[in-house]
Amino acid sequence: MERDPSCGLCRDSNGSTVLLETESFVTLPGVGQFSEEGGYLLIITKDHQYTSSNGFSRKLYDELEEVMRESALAVRNVYGVDPLFFEHGSTCHSKAGQCVTHMHMNLVPFELDLSKYLRPELTIELDYLHELEKVQPPYLYIRTPDGRHFAEPASNLNIPSQYLRAAIGKELNHPEPSFWNWRIRRAQDDGYADEDAIEQTIENLKSELSRLSFSRPELREAQL
Repeated sequence: MERDPSCGLCRDSNGSTVLLETESFVTLPGVGQFSEEGGYLLIITKDHQYTSSNGFSRKLYDELEEVMRESALAVRNVYGVDPLFFEHGSTCHSKAGQCVTHMHMNLVPFELDLSKYLRPELTIELDYLHELEKVQPPYLYIRTPDGRHFAEPASNLNIPSQYLRAAIGKELNHPEPSFWNWRIRRAQDDGYADEDAIEQTIENLKSELSRLSFSRPELREAQL
């Protein structure tokens, strides 16, 4: 399994903030939380070689779908909402708005439909998550809170960095970059506010998610 010591997500996948671990994925709080209550999660591959969900085997898609389902259930139990998922599917050479070139699926604890931020003439509605294998990266992927899958191939488009995070800010009436741009958020007050929201995420979701983790001894002990 490939790791890159210079990659923040690779380092985080071995860190103390991991809430759920399976054979190929970890779920942990995302940097740049959208509220004081937290709840924003990243599902990332343990293997650094993946820059997007495209290229997964069917087994990996099935595992990712199970992690998404369990993570959504935990968020629903704690925050009372059906969350939004999105991915900036990148390649090594074209990021499609992705900041870190390591596959990560974003879970946002708000019932938002961002499909309107995709270009209708290019958008493909998928029946199943694994149909992302047919969408050549770079792409934008959205799973709406009601479970519909949308993807927009973006090979000939200049997608701004954090494009879908900016869309979330707009939907939440906070279009200013200081709200949705995680780098700016982290620079404010030395990142204390974001750290507090991350701690709140861990407090709110650890018991919900750690009971599903069996491969990390410390999570197994926390469960007991």
